[in-house]
Amino acid sequence: MRIDFFKRNTAEAEPEVVMRKCKKCGAVHSVQDVRANDFACPSCGAYVRIHAKRRIKLLADPGSFEEWNQELPVVNPLDFPEYEQKLWEVKESTGLNEAVVTGKITIDGIPTAIGVCDARFLMSSMGHNLGEKIARMAERAAEEKLPVILYACSGGARMQEGIISLMQMVKTSEALGRLQESGQLFISVLTDPTMGGVTASFAMLGDIILAEPGALIGFTGQRVIQQTIGGKLPEGFQRSEFLLKHGFTDAIVPRRDQRAVLAHILRLHVKGAAELASETAPVFEEAELAEEFTREEVAPKGTGHLGCGGFRIAEFTASRVRTEGRERGGTRKPFLRGRSPQRLGDGQAVPREGQSARKGLYRRALPGFHGTARRPLLRGR
Repeated sequence: MRIDFFKRNTAEAEPEVVMRKCKKCGAVHSVQDVRANDFACPSCGAYVRIHAKRRIKLLADPGSFEEWNQELPVVNPLDFPEYEQKLWEVKESTGLNEAVVTGKITIDGIPTAIGVCDARFLMSSMGHNLGEKIARMAERAAEEKLPVILYACSGGARMQEGIISLMQMVKTSEALGRLQESGQLFISVLTDPTMGGVTASFAMLGDIILAEPGALIGFTGQRVIQQTIGGKLPEGFQRSEFLLKHGFTDAIVPRRDQRAVLAHILRLHVKGAAELASETAPVFEEAELAEEFTREEVAPKGTGHLGCGGFRIAEFTASRVRTEGRERGGTRKPFLRGRSPQRLGDGQAVPREGQSARKGLYRRALPGFHGTARRPLLRGR
């Protein structure tokens, strides 16, 4: 029997299965299973951080992404030792020029400017170039009359740039302020984690602020806060559910529903979007709600698919917030930001805990409404 040692094996090799361990529950699953589950752990549902361009691919119409300001020169304002070398290493490993990817896409035919932070690049810390790209994106969107969607993810300011990194808070806030003065919509989406100077600047300036389930959102770490106040923090502190409960976000939107929700919001608030978008508006799932309130309490049977806080995503008309598609009639007054999320009876006025009612720090429940006290969906519109 003759054996040909030089003959190639033409049989197809079995594809290699790459396994991934969940950081939350410790379960091990294949990457294919995690990807099929919207990049979430099939066991516990914890989200896996995804790359910026992969997130854009999930949102954008096929072939519609146009990147802006891809290449910016390296900046080392303080001549920090080995900083430039570290930047080149990160660029080589990630293929990114900076921690944020900006550009223009269409969602269901509606053109919009988009920015997505990528945690692979120095934990998406905010340096000069990150602030510059976001500012340029906002300014160009204002010129071209485009709405802006910005996915925030960051560990805070970039320490290697010192005070220059903190100045990006002012620069990005000013650029987004000019965007809002031009009458364009700004939607901020908070992902895990959104901390430090990013939270204190552009991440919280959206006309509509959405968040992913379980995202860590805050300014200072919990350990520092506990040491400062000398006490324990509430359970779930700085998580997106906690922020929704206390009025800092408008809705928690699962990853699988984000494209449909964003397209629906753009149809409501962007001039001419209804003609550009498809005739049939996609139905999106109910927003995640605080654990204290059941779905029956916030969204009674027969009200259909609801948006955040038991209401559909509202449309701002004149000087009031109108509930779209609700048969109860009338208009609701926007609740003041940060009010205590107590369950109220019809027409019952409840002072905020520790405050006096004569100072006017109270809210009045509307007939048939039980939910969380949130700020208005649209500030300044």
